[in-house]
Amino acid sequence: MKTLSMLLIIVASLNVVIAQDYSSAPDLERKEEAMYLKGSDVPYTGDYNLNHENGKPFIKGKYVKGLKESKWVVFDSSGVLRSEESFVNNQWDGVRKTYHASGQINTIENFKAGLRSGMQEGHYENGQLIFKVNHINGKKEGKWVYYYSNGKPWEKGQFKNGKNEGKWTTYDENGKVTMVRKYKDGVQVSGPAIAKDAEATY
Repeated sequence: MKTLSMLLIIVASLNVVIAQDYSSAPDLERKEEAMYLKGSDVPYTGDYNLNHENGKPFIKGKYVKGLKESKWVVFDSSGVLRSEESFVNNQWDGVRKTYHASGQINTIENFKAGLRSGMQEGHYENGQLIFKVNHINGKKEGKWVYYYSNGKPWEKGQFKNGKNEGKWTTYDENGKVTMVRKYKDGVQVSGPAIAKDAEATY
Protein backbone atom coordinates (compact mmCIF):
# COMPACT_ATOMS: atom_id res chain seq x y z
CA MET A 1 0.00 0.00 0.00
CA LYS A 2 1.36 3.39 -0.95
CA THR A 3 1.74 5.65 2.06
CA LEU A 4 2.43 9.39 1.82
CA SER A 5 0.54 10.46 4.90
CA MET A 6 2.38 13.71 5.57
CA LEU A 7 2.05 14.99 2.02
CA LEU A 8 -1.55 13.86 1.66
CA ILE A 9 -2.46 15.74 4.84
CA ILE A 10 -0.82 18.81 3.31
CA VAL A 11 -2.70 18.26 0.05
CA ALA A 12 -6.00 17.99 1.93
CA SER A 13 -5.28 21.29 3.70
CA LEU A 14 -4.78 22.92 0.27
CA ASN A 15 -8.18 21.70 -0.96
CA VAL A 16 -6.55 19.85 -3.84
CA VAL A 17 -8.80 17.25 -5.44
CA ILE A 18 -7.04 13.91 -5.05
CA ALA A 19 -7.45 11.48 -7.96
CA GLN A 20 -4.15 9.71 -8.42
CA ASP A 21 -2.75 7.52 -11.13
CA TYR A 22 -0.66 5.19 -8.97
CA SER A 23 0.77 3.46 -12.03
CA SER A 24 2.96 6.53 -12.49
CA ALA A 25 4.78 6.03 -9.17
CA PRO A 26 6.92 3.30 -7.61
CA ASP A 27 4.90 0.87 -5.51
CA LEU A 28 6.00 1.75 -1.99
CA GLU A 29 5.06 0.64 1.50
CA ARG A 30 5.98 2.05 4.90
CA LYS A 31 7.97 0.06 7.44
CA GLU A 32 8.34 2.07 10.63
CA GLU A 33 9.57 5.49 9.43
CA ALA A 34 11.04 4.46 6.07
CA MET A 35 9.56 3.67 2.66
CA TYR A 36 10.36 0.44 0.81
CA LEU A 37 9.55 -0.93 -2.60
CA LYS A 38 6.78 -3.41 -2.00
CA GLY A 39 8.28 -6.80 -1.18
CA SER A 40 11.78 -5.40 -0.64
CA ASP A 41 13.85 -5.34 2.53
CA VAL A 42 15.98 -2.44 1.31
CA PRO A 43 14.82 1.16 1.99
CA TYR A 44 13.90 2.88 -1.27
CA THR A 45 16.27 5.38 -2.86
CA GLY A 46 15.08 7.20 -5.95
CA ASP A 47 12.54 9.61 -7.37
CA TYR A 48 8.87 9.60 -6.48
CA ASN A 49 6.59 10.94 -9.21
CA LEU A 50 2.83 10.57 -8.82
CA ASN A 51 0.38 11.88 -11.43
CA HIS A 52 -3.25 12.92 -11.38
CA GLU A 53 -5.64 10.74 -13.33
CA ASN A 54 -5.51 13.29 -16.16
CA GLY A 55 -1.79 12.61 -16.50
CA LYS A 56 -0.59 15.89 -15.04
CA PRO A 57 1.99 15.83 -12.24
CA PHE A 58 0.61 15.59 -8.70
CA ILE A 59 3.58 14.94 -6.38
CA LYS A 60 7.28 15.01 -7.19
CA GLY A 61 10.01 14.22 -4.72
CA LYS A 62 12.93 12.02 -3.81
CA TYR A 63 13.69 9.36 -1.22
CA VAL A 64 17.15 8.47 0.11
CA LYS A 65 17.30 5.26 2.13
CA GLY A 66 13.53 5.38 2.54
CA LEU A 67 13.38 8.96 3.84
CA LYS A 68 12.21 12.14 2.12
CA GLU A 69 15.10 14.29 0.94
CA SER A 70 15.58 17.46 -1.05
CA LYS A 71 12.73 19.32 -2.74
CA TRP A 72 9.14 18.01 -2.87
CA VAL A 73 6.37 19.71 -4.82
CA VAL A 74 2.59 19.27 -5.09
CA PHE A 75 0.43 20.39 -8.04
CA ASP A 76 -3.34 20.46 -8.43
CA SER A 77 -5.02 18.72 -11.35
CA SER A 78 -4.90 21.94 -13.37
CA GLY A 79 -1.12 22.03 -13.12
CA VAL A 80 -0.96 24.87 -10.57
CA LEU A 81 1.84 24.55 -8.03
CA ARG A 82 0.25 24.26 -4.57
CA SER A 83 3.24 23.59 -2.32
CA GLU A 84 7.01 23.30 -2.39
CA GLU A 85 9.14 22.22 0.52
CA SER A 86 12.55 20.82 1.36
CA PHE A 87 13.33 17.77 3.47
CA VAL A 88 16.46 16.59 5.24
CA ASN A 89 16.27 13.13 6.76
CA ASN A 90 12.47 13.06 6.49
CA GLN A 91 12.05 16.40 8.28
CA TRP A 92 11.12 19.80 6.91
CA ASP A 93 14.27 21.88 6.58
CA GLY A 94 14.46 25.22 4.80
CA VAL A 95 11.69 27.25 3.22
CA ARG A 96 8.21 25.78 2.78
CA LYS A 97 5.67 27.59 0.58
CA THR A 98 2.02 26.92 -0.16
CA TYR A 99 -0.08 28.58 -2.86
CA HIS A 100 -3.73 29.43 -3.45
CA ALA A 101 -5.48 27.85 -6.44
CA SER A 102 -4.89 31.12 -8.29
CA GLY A 103 -1.15 30.63 -7.93
CA GLN A 104 -0.79 33.46 -5.43
CA ILE A 105 1.33 32.79 -2.36
CA ASN A 106 -0.59 31.42 0.64
CA THR A 107 2.01 30.70 3.34
CA ILE A 108 5.77 31.00 3.71
CA GLU A 109 7.47 29.16 6.56
CA ASN A 110 11.05 28.45 7.57
CA PHE A 111 12.08 25.17 9.19
CA LYS A 112 15.18 23.74 10.81
CA ALA A 113 15.27 20.01 11.58
CA GLY A 114 11.48 19.80 11.48
CA LEU A 115 10.82 22.83 13.69
CA ARG A 116 9.66 26.27 12.58
CA SER A 117 12.62 28.63 12.77
CA GLY A 118 12.41 32.24 11.64
CA MET A 119 9.51 34.06 10.05
CA GLN A 120 6.16 32.53 9.15
CA GLU A 121 3.60 34.51 7.20
CA GLY A 122 0.23 33.95 5.59
CA HIS A 123 -1.47 35.83 2.74
CA TYR A 124 -4.99 36.31 1.47
CA GLU A 125 -5.55 35.43 -2.17
CA ASN A 126 -5.40 39.12 -3.06
CA GLY A 127 -1.82 39.20 -1.75
CA GLN A 128 -2.67 41.06 1.45
CA LEU A 129 -0.75 39.87 4.50
CA ILE A 130 -2.84 37.86 7.00
CA PHE A 131 -0.22 37.42 9.70
CA LYS A 132 3.50 37.42 10.29
CA VAL A 133 5.29 35.94 13.29
CA ASN A 134 8.78 34.80 14.23
CA HIS A 135 9.65 31.34 15.57
CA ILE A 136 12.56 30.14 17.67
CA ASN A 137 12.98 26.38 18.04
CA GLY A 138 9.41 25.78 16.92
CA LYS A 139 7.82 28.33 19.25
CA LYS A 140 6.33 31.72 18.40
CA GLU A 141 8.43 34.61 19.65
CA GLY A 142 7.92 38.36 19.52
CA LYS A 143 5.41 40.60 17.78
CA TRP A 144 2.14 39.18 16.44
CA VAL A 145 -0.24 41.02 14.10
CA TYR A 146 -3.23 39.45 12.34
CA TYR A 147 -4.90 41.47 9.58
CA TYR A 148 -8.30 41.77 7.98
CA SER A 149 -8.39 41.38 4.19
CA ASN A 150 -8.66 45.18 3.94
CA GLY A 151 -5.18 45.51 5.47
CA LYS A 152 -6.31 46.81 8.86
CA PRO A 153 -5.17 44.92 11.98
CA TRP A 154 -7.58 42.49 13.64
CA GLU A 155 -5.33 41.53 16.53
CA LYS A 156 -2.01 42.66 17.99
CA GLY A 157 0.04 41.04 20.72
CA GLN A 158 3.30 39.45 21.74
CA PHE A 159 4.54 35.89 22.14
CA LYS A 160 7.21 34.74 24.57
CA ASN A 161 8.49 31.18 24.35
CA GLY A 162 5.40 30.20 22.36
CA LYS A 163 2.90 31.70 24.80
CA ASN A 164 0.79 34.86 24.81
CA GLU A 165 2.51 37.59 26.81
CA GLY A 166 1.53 41.11 27.84
CA LYS A 167 -1.21 43.20 26.29
CA TRP A 168 -3.31 41.80 23.43
CA THR A 169 -5.72 44.02 21.53
CA THR A 170 -8.42 43.22 18.98
CA TYR A 171 -9.99 45.66 16.51
CA ASP A 172 -12.98 45.89 14.22
CA GLU A 173 -12.55 46.28 10.46
CA ASN A 174 -12.54 50.08 10.79
CA GLY A 175 -9.61 50.06 13.23
CA LYS A 176 -11.59 50.64 16.42
CA VAL A 177 -10.44 48.78 19.53
CA THR A 178 -13.02 46.18 20.55
CA MET A 179 -11.24 44.16 23.22
CA VAL A 180 -8.10 44.24 25.34
CA ARG A 181 -6.67 41.62 27.65
CA LYS A 182 -3.40 40.85 29.36
CA TYR A 183 -1.42 37.62 29.59
CA LYS A 184 1.41 36.30 31.72
CA ASP A 185 3.21 33.15 30.59
CA GLY A 186 0.23 32.21 28.41
CA VAL A 187 -2.36 32.69 31.12
CA GLN A 188 -4.88 35.52 30.84
CA VAL A 189 -4.52 37.59 34.01
CA SER A 190 -7.01 40.35 33.23
CA GLY A 191 -9.78 41.13 30.76
CA PRO A 192 -11.42 40.75 28.42
CA ALA A 193 -12.50 44.34 28.54
CA ILE A 194 -14.63 45.92 25.83
CA ALA A 195 -13.12 49.26 24.85
CA LYS A 196 -15.46 52.21 24.45
CA ASP A 197 -13.28 54.06 21.96
CA ALA A 198 -10.16 53.58 19.87
CA GLU A 199 -8.02 55.37 22.45
CA ALA A 200 -8.95 52.98 25.24
CA THR A 201 -5.99 51.61 27.18
CA TYR A 202 -5.70 48.63 29.45
